[in-house]
This record gives sequence, structure tokens and C-alpha cells, in this order.
Amino acid sequence: MIFVAIEGARAILNINTFRDASLGWRNTMSFSYSKLTVAVATCLAGSVAMAADVEIYGKVDLGLEYSHVSSDIAGDSDSFKMTNGGSRFGFNIREQINNDWAIRGYLENGFNADDGKFTTSDTLFDRRMILAVQSKTYGEMGFGRMGTVMSTNSPYALGIAYADPFETGYTADYTISGLFATDSRANNAITYFTPKIAGFKAGVTWSFQRAGQEEEENDHNDRVLAGLLTYENGPIYVFGGASTIMWGNDNEYADRKDSVEATVGLCWSAMDNLKLYLGAQWMKDWRTLGYWSAEDGSKNETTGVVTLGQENGVDGMAYITGFRYMPTGQLTLIASYGYFDGEQDRDLFKEGKLTGSKTYEGKRHRFSIGAEYDLSKTTTLYAVANYTKNSGEMLTEIQKGAFDSKYGALVGITHWF
Repeated sequence: MIFVAIEGARAILNINTFRDASLGWRNTMSFSYSKLTVAVATCLAGSVAMAADVEIYGKVDLGLEYSHVSSDIAGDSDSFKMTNGGSRFGFNIREQINNDWAIRGYLENGFNADDGKFTTSDTLFDRRMILAVQSKTYGEMGFGRMGTVMSTNSPYALGIAYADPFETGYTADYTISGLFATDSRANNAITYFTPKIAGFKAGVTWSFQRAGQEEEENDHNDRVLAGLLTYENGPIYVFGGASTIMWGNDNEYADRKDSVEATVGLCWSAMDNLKLYLGAQWMKDWRTLGYWSAEDGSKNETTGVVTLGQENGVDGMAYITGFRYMPTGQLTLIASYGYFDGEQDRDLFKEGKLTGSKTYEGKRHRFSIGAEYDLSKTTTLYAVANYTKNSGEMLTEIQKGAFDSKYGALVGITHWF
């Protein structure tokens, strides 16, 4: 402990030396273990021992992607491009207060590895910015910008992500987010998770305003409430949860109904080298799902033309299943099948006036396969492919130009540091 304290005190002196070198301190403070260093170390031993631990980490992911899109309306198209696979850097911060209580900080920012830009312009730590209080006895409560307990964004995403064979590590063409209604990251949020009790763990998230800052009038904010219950026993992990987005009433072009989803799923380590996944979801009035969208309405500032939005969102059921199999210690094979069947009740307008309504139906089948090869504990090569088939009036009548079918492949490399 004293040695650590001495090292910590010397590090503090060295930092001051670097920062204040212009003041001429370098010659007077650049020395090894002196009496002064040991004296300062002795005085600071307690505080240094309790200082926060800061872990700096990151991920760089780049790939080459080919896709072919077929559309009866827009025609066929091909693309070949470099893709950024969720590259990021972040900080995990922990300060142990006593044997039970700790302060946690989670900071993470996304960037595009192919051009160096932030994923979200003018925003630092767009992926998460959380200050949390953690207790072994009472659980953890976090405050800030975060994914809800029913999102696919760590550190509190302990539900939907566990039903995804591709472990949310790829684009929506492969992961569960291309089929299921998932919460996005939310600002102004609070999440609480209980400690694990007899295998059970429960969590809840509330957001005062999911995007931007809160309005003075509470019912103008887009608020989010999500809850989750998990159970883990040996190789079995089971979850069930639900979330609702309470849309603000400040949209003058659409009186939007609140969005609701409920999801159950499991992850089962059937063998040491085989994991099986299964998930099902019911959704009601979800505003965006894949290429389907319930328009919020808008006004063209140049022409003054108003496009009225939709009151109802997408209703439906979604399912996913698949596996991860490791034939060797370095190679992982992945396969997934997903299905969505839904509808949307849409208002019909003519010259800005409501003339009636109509129900449109739509379906989606998606097959995805992949292989990951670990070059080391931190570097992985991957190759994945997918085929998606869409059908129904939701495709032809609503999202004109959306694809009937699509297939593609992606090869790349991921490095964690």
C-alpha cells in the first residue's frame, strides 16, 4: 500500500511538472524517491488508496460491404462501400467508497473510423454519459444519457440484446434491431437495477425527454418508461420486459399515439461451444420499424405546403431465433432467422383534409449467417451475409421505393483496445 502511495504521489508530482514546465519547475521537481516524495506520499496514502480507477478502452471496426437491392417500384441497385462498425472510445470510472458503496461513471463516444468524424456531430459521449451510484446490497442507479433497460445499448441493456445471435454487433440487416421495436438512447434518463436475488434481477428506466433538453411543459416532452425482469440459472438466461414512449403533444401536424412494446426471450448455453437464442415481441403504434415509418408530418418552409402526419404507428409481432457455434477455440459460426408480421391503420388526406382511413399490412423474412475468427483476444476477422424479403401493402403503398428483397455480404476486422 505504501509503495502504491509513493508511486501515486510521484505520478502527481510528474503531472504537475509536465503541466507547469513553463514555470521552471522541471529542474526542482524532476527527481526520484526523495524525502519530500516519501513525506507527501505518507500524507496522501489514504486518499490515493481510495482514488477512482479509470479504464480507457475502445473499438475500431472497418469492413467492406456489398449489397443488391431489388424493387418493383424503384428498380434494382448495387452498392460496394467501406463501412464503420460502431467504432468508439470510452472511459469506465469506479471509485470505491467502502466495502458496499461505489461511484461509477460510464462515458462513451462513437466515431467513424473511415473518416475520423464523430458519429454524432457537435456531441461528445453520444453513446452514453452516465453517473451512477452502486451498492452490492441495494443495486445500481444511473443518471444521464443512456440506453433504456429495453434497448440494445449497454451498460443497462440486459434484455433484448440477449435474444440476438449476432449480439447487436452489426448493422440492422443482421441484428435484432432490424426486426424488433427497440428503445433508442435517451437523454435526461434514470435507470435502477436491483442486485441479483435468487437468480432474478429487475430494472426500470425513466426519461424526462428522450431527445434534446426538457421543455418547460412536461407534456411537450417525449418521455420513455421501460421495465425488465431477468432470470439466470447456470446456462439459462431468460428475460421479459416492456417499454412505452409517451409522445409530446407539441407536434402540430400529428396527434401521435403512445408507442408500446413487450418482449420475451432467452439465451441458452446448450453446450460449452453452442448457444441458442429465441425472442418474441408484440408492438403497438411503434413509429419506426425497419423501413416502415409513421410520418410525424412537416411543413415546407419554402412553399408553405403542410404534410399532415399519422396518428397511428405500426402494430405487429416479431420473432427471432438462431445460434452461435464454436467448432474451434478461435472460430465462431452464426445463423439467425427473423420474421415480422404487422399492419398500420393510416389516415388518408386530400388537400390537407382527412378523407378516410385504410389498413395496410406488411411482412418481412430475414436470413443471416456469419463467421468470426479470433486472431487474438482483442482482434477478430468477420464475414457475414444476409437475405431479406419484404411483402405487403405497407411496402408498395406506404414506403414507395423501398425494396422488395435485398441480399448482401460484409467482411471486416474488429480491434478492441
